[in-house]
Amino acid sequence: MILKQFDSQKKLEKKLAKYIINILLNSIETRGTSNILLSGGSTPLNLYKTLGSYEINWSKVNIGLVDERFVPVNSEFNNHSKIKDSLNENSIMEIDVLPMVLNDSNFEENLKHLTLTYNSFFSHIDFCLLGMGEDGHTASIFPNDLESIKLIADTNKNIGSAYAPNHPTRRISCNKTMLSSSTNNALMILGKKKLKILQNSMDKGLPISEFSSAKNELNVYYAE
Repeated sequence: MILKQFDSQKKLEKKLAKYIINILLNSIETRGTSNILLSGGSTPLNLYKTLGSYEINWSKVNIGLVDERFVPVNSEFNNHSKIKDSLNENSIMEIDVLPMVLNDSNFEENLKHLTLTYNSFFSHIDFCLLGMGEDGHTASIFPNDLESIKLIADTNKNIGSAYAPNHPTRRISCNKTMLSSSTNNALMILGKKKLKILQNSMDKGLPISEFSSAKNELNVYYAE
């Protein structure tokens, strides 16, 4: 774990956005495209507004989600719409984001279609942004959830189901192997409380420790 501490959230967002953009530009130059996975929630939304303000060829960037709530696309709990809206707020060109909910009436059918839609991410991920909840979950990998245990244990790159302790409970998530395969990564956290949770996560066996242990070079972007 590599802790990068900033005096303010704004400074963090500016530095992290530039870090991500450099990864995108390098990937586009070397491979012609770039694949990145982004997290939902309220914490990174301003970061996405900053990210979208950069004038790069966004048509060359495949953007997917780390996880999603299994809800209709027009639901207030849908992460995809919030991420896409934030990225496009300051962008001069349309930035597309691949959704994880393609069929909100049948979870298993949705997973089948999603596996095909996210095919490029199974072969290569240039950057992955993780978040962390106060229970130590990351993506939709939760403590004390049997499905989340499978997402951690599976050694193949997969997208699967999980159950959250709060509404909406049904979740879709990339598994640990898939997220860990990213060439570059970052965990964005705000506040002393979350930093303490992260620092104690290994002793408590929290899901985030699967990514932040000493053997993993997770870049942690932190501001109080």
